[in-house]
Amino acid sequence: MEKQEIKEYVEEKGWIHINMMFEVVGNPKEHVQKSLELALKKIEEEKGIKITREEIEPAEETEGELFSAYADVDLLLENIYRVSWVAFNLTPASIELLNPSSLNFKNKEANEFFGDLLSRLHENNQKIIDISSKNIGLQRNISALVRNAVLYIVKDELKKPVDIARPLGLKEEDIKNILENMIKEGTLKESKGKYVKV
Repeated sequence: MEKQEIKEYVEEKGWIHINMMFEVVGNPKEHVQKSLELALKKIEEEKGIKITREEIEPAEETEGELFSAYADVDLLLENIYRVSWVAFNLTPASIELLNPSSLNFKNKEANEFFGDLLSRLHENNQKIIDISSKNIGLQRNISALVRNAVLYIVKDELKKPVDIARPLGLKEEDIKNILENMIKEGTLKESKGKYVKV
């Protein structure tokens, strides 16, 4: 889009001109590239948003065998609500206001913006609560699984911590706290640095 046309949208129609940086990180490379392209396509299809410039960097390998792809995009947005839509739905890495130099918006737009913000915060908070709850359940199940495996390993004879940890794929120092807790619970007993089922 030409500079004059952008200027008309900002000065005459009251649109907002911004720059956004998008980054997608993951694996495999093709998925990362496609995710970035889908995000930009979503913007193109949204009413009240026009892409004025875009530069897309192809996915490249980063540390840890992950791939990262970038896009530097300038957008014209009809109002602050459209800005919040892009921010909340596509989570760009950064947003920079290019024009106008100051923003004035109506109560209705502010209310829509804050409504979206609160809705997204509540949604994210609920996801955190759900993940935390599932995490606690997983930790409980893994702990029970490890304890049962320990009891199976030491059921008939005294074993050193290293001989208990090795078949579980754990380090000796990681199993020691578990063994001490199992002694306190009365499911194991210890004799000369070796452990056996009670």
